[in-house]
Amino acid sequence: MTKAKKAKNSDADKKPKKSQKTQKNQPFIVKLFYLCLYSGLGLAIVTVFGLWLYAMELNRRYQLDDEAMGGALWELPSRVYARPLELYVGKPLNLALGYQRTATALAANSGR
Repeated sequence: MTKAKKAKNSDADKKPKKSQKTQKNQPFIVKLFYLCLYSGLGLAIVTVFGLWLYAMELNRRYQLDDEAMGGALWELPSRVYARPLELYVGKPLNLALGYQRTATALAANSGR
């Protein structure tokens, strides 16, 4: 190689690449923003993966499928703590329970 080519190559080595130059000139707040952004994305990915693993462990441990949820668990007897009451349009209510007619209630029903 000649001296001219060596000088040209050494000048090219001293100049920083464009991506390195722009990265060094970024303000601190921009670098901090990107650090927080990438850290948050990484944390979100790790959290979703952890929740997925936890869901797989629960599925393995309890083996919850459609047949298990539709079985004897839902066949327990129920208790009803009220009397049967038929409601339909135009049927008068028994006021023996302590209900009172008010002007606002009558006004609300007038829009039939």
